[in-house]
Amino acid sequence: MDISKQNYLKRIAEYVVSLFDSKTTAELCYHNLEHTKAVVKNAAEMADFYRLKNMERFVLLAAAWFHDTGQLFGPMDGHEKRGAFIMEQFLRSQKIDASIILAINKAIMATEANTKPTNLIEDILRDSDVYHLGTKDFRQMDELVWKETEQRSGHIIPDKLQKSLDFLNKHCFYTAYCKDSVIFP
Repeated sequence: MDISKQNYLKRIAEYVVSLFDSKTTAELCYHNLEHTKAVVKNAAEMADFYRLKNMERFVLLAAAWFHDTGQLFGPMDGHEKRGAFIMEQFLRSQKIDASIILAINKAIMATEANTKPTNLIEDILRDSDVYHLGTKDFRQMDELVWKETEQRSGHIIPDKLQKSLDFLNKHCFYTAYCKDSVIFP
């Protein structure tokens, strides 16, 4: 990755960290900075695995940084659109080309439930976002997801275990990297 893209990614990381530092509430026990950093780390690993070109890697990692920033500014529903808007505003201020912003936007929107990724970058981001589903950390992360959902909705969710099992049974990873290398609990 060339120096200018690295500088932009550094600025993006600093901006997103500052958003999480100033806006995170106790109810965001899953969709927090730790989750975002994990998604960025997972995305970077897969970018290396797939030997993404510099621009593809930039789009992927920028999308990973911004993908859940919308959680900080409203309800769970619609957070992808808010995150894409936050990303657009910031990257426009950084004079990033509109075509690159559009690609990042599409990647962020590919993380929306029931949306099917359309390219490798979107596949990687989608899998990076739910990577924990195939790891030994699943149970701990699943508890946090449910706790956050209950806190944010104000409702107790019945049959959480069954709902998690149903979700896992329907889930499929999009990348060969995740299909072949994650360790199911």
